[in-house]
Amino acid sequence: MQRDLGQFETAEGHLRRALELRPEWPPALVVLADVVAIKGDLPAGEAILRSVLAERPDFGPALQRLQALEARRAREGETKR
Repeated sequence: MQRDLGQFETAEGHLRRALELRPEWPPALVVLADVVAIKGDLPAGEAILRSVLAERPDFGPALQRLQALEARRAREGETKR
């Protein structure tokens, strides 16, 4: 798993550099949200998705990822009880 996390660190770095050129690029922001959530920062992933949806409320990929992330947070919350 450590090697996999390293790949996500690399991917996050590439995405952040791409977003320096196009900060509001929804597809890259959605993938960045996925990457940070996979790395375990669910609140940051959710915040990124909500920022995309604030600008583009009808952007389907962000809506789908947000629903999946909320479901994951709910499941994880249930197992912690």
